[in-house]
Amino acid sequence: SNFFVPTVYEEVQTDEKGTKENLEVPLIIEADGTDYLVFFDEQQRLNDWAEKEVPCLQLPGHVLTEMTPNELHWAMNIGTDYNKQFAPDEIGWLKDVVAKCKAEDAGQSE
Repeated sequence: SNFFVPTVYEEVQTDEKGTKENLEVPLIIEADGTDYLVFFDEQQRLNDWAEKEVPCLQLPGHVLTEMTPNELHWAMNIGTDYNKQFAPDEIGWLKDVVAKCKAEDAGQSE
């Protein structure tokens, strides 16, 4: 499945010299001291939540899983009846599943 990750532009240091660029990055929100990566299973749900059409990345679930840092939480479909929060241990379990599937696929293609 593909997911829709809203993005924002943020000034990011890109080298040791302190060069900064304005880059499009995934939206991370903070609630009660916890950082959440926000994403949606449908573009329309994202737009409804944002109350407008917003820039986003469309990513397969395995890519979303692999790119998530260990301490980051997920907030899927916030503001809808289909919302789910994922804790780092749940995401870690998904990372293990993705790694096993990739290893099996690599073994079968040899």
